[in-house]
Amino acid sequence: MSDKVSLTEIDHLEILSVMDNYADASLSSSPVVERFGFYEKGRVRSDTLFAEHGFSLLLRAKRGNEESAVILDAGWSGEGAIHNLNLLNVNLSEIQALVLSHGHIDHFGGLTRLAAAIGKNFSLICHPEVFQDLRIRLTPSGEKIKYPVLKKEQLEASGAQVIENKQPILFGKGFFAATGEIPMITKFEQGTSNLFLDDGINLVRDDVSEEQSIAANVRGKGLVVISGCAHRGIINTIEQARKMTGIEKIYAVIGGFHLGGRLSGQIIDPTVRRLKKIDPALLAPMHCTGWEAMHILAGEFGDSLILNSVGSLLRL
Repeated sequence: MSDKVSLTEIDHLEILSVMDNYADASLSSSPVVERFGFYEKGRVRSDTLFAEHGFSLLLRAKRGNEESAVILDAGWSGEGAIHNLNLLNVNLSEIQALVLSHGHIDHFGGLTRLAAAIGKNFSLICHPEVFQDLRIRLTPSGEKIKYPVLKKEQLEASGAQVIENKQPILFGKGFFAATGEIPMITKFEQGTSNLFLDDGINLVRDDVSEEQSIAANVRGKGLVVISGCAHRGIINTIEQARKMTGIEKIYAVIGGFHLGGRLSGQIIDPTVRRLKKIDPALLAPMHCTGWEAMHILAGEFGDSLILNSVGSLLRL
């Protein structure tokens, strides 16, 4: 399999925030983003969206009369993403593929229920290591915290046709590309130091090698890079998207940047500097980006930064 892909140029891309850490019904809409607000058809809504420490996006691409709809990740809880998709009036029969960015429960927790709700044969694109069962987090006191494990058999029983990839792959009519494994090429993005694989004898550093992201190429604008968590580094992720597509211009960077938490503070400044150099027209940090990084990015990017909230619809 090649490490290059020929990504089809699309006319439009919509990105719907199905699940994220933040909900705010008071945010205003703009020409780029439509918000899920307090009101619907002249009345205050009787139900609202859920937010959680989880992540899920619905991506809709259009080229001419052709459309493709895919979902990246499924949140943490079993019910959150499904509840939100129903309230957002998403027709699950339109979903052609699911992509799982990596094997952490805040991204796969809702996957089995979502797969069952789609209720048909569909593709689930993921790296084989998302099913890793040795994953732990080591606390400062030395305690080992075991991670939940995703079961491939449960997904297949739900109707998913699991497609395992380590290299870039096209999907969704060629409108989207999954990055495959993301090389760590920057000096400052070298993974999270408290994640390990534990076989009962040895502890081996877990650099979340399975994590992959999605890229789309919007006509006249450039690449949209969409990251689940960016454990491999958001700059490394952008560079992999450039390398696999041969497209240098970055139009938008969207998703989790993994700049939150006590172990990520030292990489915020170099990440922001590199993002400024890349100069995307739009930046929409989500999920694990963290408050400190969000605050700094907002100051640096101004109106180019979009504060995400569950139910927000980006039109690119």
